[in-house]
Amino acid sequence: MRRRVVLCACGMIGIAPTIAVSSPWTHASARLVQQPMAREGTVLEVIGDAAYIYGGAGDSSDAVFNDAWKFDFLGQRWLQVATAGEANPGARFDHVSTAHGTDMYIFGGTSFDPKAIAANNDGTTQTNDVWKLDTMQSMWTVVDGGGHGGSFRPAARSQATAVSAPQAMVVFGGVVIPNVFYLSPVDLNDVWKFEYQSHSWHSVVIASNSSVPTTRFSHAATTIQLNGDLYMVVFSGRHIFDTRWTILNDAWMLPLTSGSLPSWTRLTANHPFNRILSGVVATDSGYLWFFGGFAFDTTTQREGVAFADALAAEGSLLPWVNMVEDSSPVQNEYAGPLNYDDMDGPSARFGHRMSVWNGNVVVYGGRFVQCLGDVWLRNGSVSPRGASPSTATGPRSMHLTMPLNPPRGDQKHSTTTGAAIVWSWMQRPHHTAAAGRVQGLSADDIAQFKVVPFTPSATIDPTDEICPICLVEFVAEEGLRQLPCQHHFHPNCIGEWLQRNLTCPMCKRDLSPIHAAAASTTSHAPTNGVVIPLFGSIIRGAE
Repeated sequence: MRRRVVLCACGMIGIAPTIAVSSPWTHASARLVQQPMAREGTVLEVIGDAAYIYGGAGDSSDAVFNDAWKFDFLGQRWLQVATAGEANPGARFDHVSTAHGTDMYIFGGTSFDPKAIAANNDGTTQTNDVWKLDTMQSMWTVVDGGGHGGSFRPAARSQATAVSAPQAMVVFGGVVIPNVFYLSPVDLNDVWKFEYQSHSWHSVVIASNSSVPTTRFSHAATTIQLNGDLYMVVFSGRHIFDTRWTILNDAWMLPLTSGSLPSWTRLTANHPFNRILSGVVATDSGYLWFFGGFAFDTTTQREGVAFADALAAEGSLLPWVNMVEDSSPVQNEYAGPLNYDDMDGPSARFGHRMSVWNGNVVVYGGRFVQCLGDVWLRNGSVSPRGASPSTATGPRSMHLTMPLNPPRGDQKHSTTTGAAIVWSWMQRPHHTAAAGRVQGLSADDIAQFKVVPFTPSATIDPTDEICPICLVEFVAEEGLRQLPCQHHFHPNCIGEWLQRNLTCPMCKRDLSPIHAAAASTTSHAPTNGVVIPLFGSIIRGAE
């Protein structure tokens, strides 16, 4: 039986995970004292008998990391990598990586510089540089400094995927977020190769008669050998549609070692995989393994679902994807706080990373309610324990739900986890200014924005009846803080935001006192030329 978590908002009132009699999962980091801070949006690569991570984002303010750690599988311990010299890729998150020999390569992502924080600058910048970590020498080297994207290198981006071909890192997709508020983000479907030997980029030219996947980001990808050729396989992702986004449910594969121009092949699945911020790896046993991720509940049309299950598919059947559930029988029910010792496998999460060690599936980190820092291994030699290919049930047909209904007064908790669950472009921890600098608005400035009663209406989009920050539904006649751009929030939620920022969290409109005063005489409706309003404009379905 599969486990999932229904995210109505941000607090947990009950759980009922399944507990296996005998589990192929091992919590490798259960009782370690020294370990990296919990994080999401990091990278994970297995080299030899160790897993390496770099960067990522945590829960606390300014928690964007520039540290490297390795997990020793044999000794089951974390060790911080003390790199020679001062050069490193800097604090960043949502980057991608590959391993080649004893080296780890990372590309792109979003960097964070607290010194760059200003009234209209949160200190983040998308990157397209390439760094190499020599794990034998514990030394970072910048092998491509990045720069203008075009015919020479890919554009700066976040939430792409990277896989390793014999001689190159292959990057697919991602999202470009403009640094000006009036331009919308752009998602991508380009393919690039970074040659390990020459340290040069090459755009992969696709055959002219080939179908091409929809542009996307937050997708999952891995490689698999089929009939002597290496293929990149890509699953799901989110796609920008006008000023909104949707979750895709398609899957594709592309040959990486064929001599001719490659062609994309669309995969056919018994049950489409429509999860974002998930992960997939291929093991020597021939299976594709998936774990966790985020989707929308198909019945409520508005609740988010964070998954705590593993799925598997036999790679030899591609382009047919026959998903089976890696489930276990229910032994008893459990209620109370999450307890790793009582759980059959990792807890629900998204934004985690996966890899393979010695035939075992590795799951690290991610987020659910808060960032996670655990390491789990699944014995890859044990076949999936769920439904057989001939009797497999739908991905949503067998589950235990854990509804999340936070107390309305828990605004601090809701602000932190709610934004992360919906993962807007501003999903990362709020960045505070340097000491002595006032970053946001004063209490008096915030009080200038009027409080208006909420009036339900049949003409209102259901998602506009939810606070964009804490995700709790508005109540009739409840007082909401209305900004000049006509976006509405719980007063406590937007108050905490504006104490640290000078812009609307939805449309990035400048709310500094001089602009707010100028806007007080004019009513402005939201426009399409803004950062995508993910909170209140979710499109259901895909293709």
